[in-house]
Amino acid sequence: LIVARSLLALAEIQHRRAVTRILAQGAKIMEPGVNEVFGRTRERQIVLDKEWEGGDEGLEDVAAVRNIRVVFIRGADVTPKGIVKLAKMAQLQQLLIYGIKLDDEQVADLKQRLAKIPFVDFRRGALLGITSQQNGAKAVVGSVRANTAAAAAGLLPGDVIEQLDGQEVGNFQHLTSLISKHYAGDELTLQLTRGHETMTPKIQFPSS
Repeated sequence: LIVARSLLALAEIQHRRAVTRILAQGAKIMEPGVNEVFGRTRERQIVLDKEWEGGDEGLEDVAAVRNIRVVFIRGADVTPKGIVKLAKMAQLQQLLIYGIKLDDEQVADLKQRLAKIPFVDFRRGALLGITSQQNGAKAVVGSVRANTAAAAAGLLPGDVIEQLDGQEVGNFQHLTSLISKHYAGDELTLQLTRGHETMTPKIQFPSS
């Protein structure tokens, strides 16, 4: 019993030290609330963006933080060598990797090495800024967030996205997969149906 208590106390000390170090290096710990981008419930998470100064070495401390279900890496200066350290996080359910320049082979290898994490999502930085209206066979726009590529292109709730730069779009998940292959700053053409009208607005994914 004494040994167990000692181990728990040591783990708590390591956790607190890790939290202090990652905050000093530019990490953000977001408490449960509403995700400002997608308008959905947000679980307790760590966000590493362009302000992250810990590099790959600092990810060892990130992995030591307890009670974290989501890690969101958004344009941070890290590599696959560091990212794989996050596989140590026992409670991690989602790892979102956006804006990191990796080729398809590196992405596949990284996902394989992080297979214990239930959901790993990799995107090259492009963000359209919409939510889905329904989980059906089509990509129907549910809502459009202000100051995004979708808003600038004039997308509206109820629009059905049929094509992305000439590629046929299936459901919303398929649309997300297609967008994930593009970088911030890319300019594409959508084909969508609004009522009985077909429209082809151009979109440009914001670079910041």
